[in-house]
Amino acid sequence: MRLLRPGGEEGLPAGPRGRQEEPEEARREAGRFYLGRYLRPGKMKKNGTDFDAAVIGGGLGGLAAGALLARRGYKVFLAERNETVGGNASVVRRGGYSFERALHQVYGLGSPGTPSAALLKEIGVDRKVEFIKLPAFMEVVFPGLRFTFPADSGELEAALCRRFPAERAAIIRMLDQGRSLYQMDRLMKFGSWKDRLKDCANPAAELRHALNSAAMMRYFRSPFSDYCREHFRDPELTAILGGPWIYLGVPPSRASAMMMVAMMGAYTVEKTFYIRGGSSSLSEALADSITARGGTVRTCAPVRQILAGAGGAKGIMLEDGTRVDARCVVSNAPARLTFNGLLAPGSVPAPYLERLRSMTTSVSALHLLIGAELDLGRLDKPPVYATSCYAGLDHDENYRLTLKGGAGSFGLCFHSLADPSQAPRGCSSLAAITMAPWRGRAYWKKNRAAQADRLLGLAEGVLPGLRRKVREMEIFDPAAIEARTGVDSGAIYGWENNIGQTLFDRLPQAAPVRGLFLSGQWTCPGSGMTMAIQSGGTAARLAAEYMGPPEKKR
Repeated sequence: MRLLRPGGEEGLPAGPRGRQEEPEEARREAGRFYLGRYLRPGKMKKNGTDFDAAVIGGGLGGLAAGALLARRGYKVFLAERNETVGGNASVVRRGGYSFERALHQVYGLGSPGTPSAALLKEIGVDRKVEFIKLPAFMEVVFPGLRFTFPADSGELEAALCRRFPAERAAIIRMLDQGRSLYQMDRLMKFGSWKDRLKDCANPAAELRHALNSAAMMRYFRSPFSDYCREHFRDPELTAILGGPWIYLGVPPSRASAMMMVAMMGAYTVEKTFYIRGGSSSLSEALADSITARGGTVRTCAPVRQILAGAGGAKGIMLEDGTRVDARCVVSNAPARLTFNGLLAPGSVPAPYLERLRSMTTSVSALHLLIGAELDLGRLDKPPVYATSCYAGLDHDENYRLTLKGGAGSFGLCFHSLADPSQAPRGCSSLAAITMAPWRGRAYWKKNRAAQADRLLGLAEGVLPGLRRKVREMEIFDPAAIEARTGVDSGAIYGWENNIGQTLFDRLPQAAPVRGLFLSGQWTCPGSGMTMAIQSGGTAARLAAEYMGPPEKKR
C-alpha cells in the first residue's frame, strides 16, 4: 500500500512500498493542467486591466457566479488560492485512481428543467459535463436493520409503506410535503407563484403545493425529532427517516424539520447524480466558461484585501501585490475571513459583525480516500453507492459517540461503482468519512494515524478484507481540510446546519458593503455542492443588477 497524505507528516504504516510524502512528480502533474492553462504567478501585470467583477475563491459558488457573469457579457477576474480550481469539488489522482475530495453526489444538476440544471444551461456548460443518474441516494445501516432510499419519490413512498404499512398515511403526508416544498422552491427561482398558477396546466396541484408548503413553515424552526414524534410511532421508521442527517452534520434533534423534509423532496424529485470523470469535470467546465468569454482565472493567488472605500467594493489586492480593479466583488471565501480579514476595520456595520460572532461553525471530518484491488461490482451483493452506518437507532447518541471518536456514525461512498473510470480495471475507488471535532493541529498531527486506522477498521466491517487490498490511500483530517479550504477548524458544512442557521437564516448574497456579494455554503440556501452553485447564481444576478448592462467594449 502506498500512503499519500497532505503535508508529508507521519501516517499509517505503509509497508515496504510506503511513502510518507507526496512525490514531486505527482505535485507537478496535479498542477500542470491549471498552471499551464490559467494564469500563474508572474504572468500578470501588477496593475492589470480593469474588470467588471472580481471573484474571490474558485469553489463552485465562486465559479458559478463568475461563469454566469461572463456569460452575460461581464469581464470577470477570479482568484483561487490553491493550484487547482474547484475547492472541495476536485479530485486527487494517484496510481491510476481518482479520489473525490468531498463529493458524494449532487441533486438536480442532471435533471432538465430544475433550477440548478437551468443555471448550468444558461452558463453553457450543461452539455460539457455528463451526469450519471444514481438509482438510490443512500442506504442506512443499523444493527439488524438496513434500508435503501430510492432516488425517486414514488419508489421511496412505496418502499417505506411496504416496510411500515401501519404508518402509511403519515409517510405519504411527509413525502407529499417534501414534494410541495420542492415545487415552491422552483417557483421562488423561476418566478412568482401567481404567474405560475395563471400559466400552469394544473393550477389545483400548484395551489395544493403552496398550501402544503405554508403548513410546513411552522416546522422551519422545529427539530425533525419533534416532527417525527408528532407524526410517527415506530422507532425503526423514525431512525430510518432521520438517517440523512449525516448530510447536514447535525442529528435530528438539532436539524430543522422543514429542511430535512425538503431535502428528501429535492433528492427524490430532482434525482441524484455522480459526475462523469469526477467533480473536477464540472469545476473545470465552469472555469473554462470564464476564460472562453475573455475572463481571467488565476490559481495560486490568495487574496490579501478587498479594496473598498466610501463608494463600496472596488476590487481586490492579491498577496503578491497585484491590484485588480473591478466594479464589484463576489466573495466565495469563508464569511468571517471576508468580513474580519479582507475588509479594512470599520468597513462592516457592527450589528453584522456581531451576527457573525454569534453564529456557530460546523464540525469537520476525517476523510479516507482509498484505492483498493477489489472489484465491488463482482461481489455477491454490491454495496449501495452511498452507505451510512450507525451504532444504534438513537441518532443523538450516534452523534455524541462520533464526536468522542467512537463508532457512532460513518459513511462510505463507492465512486467507481457509478463511474468505473475512477479506478484501474478490477479495482475500486472509495471514500470513508466520519465527522470529527477540530481539537487543534497538534492533536491531529499526533493522532492522525490512529484515527485513520480506526476508520479503516470500520470500513472493513462493511467490506471484509478491505485492509489487505488497499493499494493507495490519502488521509484528510480537519487540519488538512483547514489548510486547503482556508476555513477555520476545517468546518465542512460552513455554518452548522442547526435550527436558526439553515436556509433563510444563513447569510444573504447581498453583503452590507456596497458592491460586495457573497456565494458559497455560508449563504442561503446552505451547504452542499448543488446549493453552492445556486448561491453563486443568485450572487451573479444581484451583481449584474448592481452594475447594470455590461459595456460592449472595455
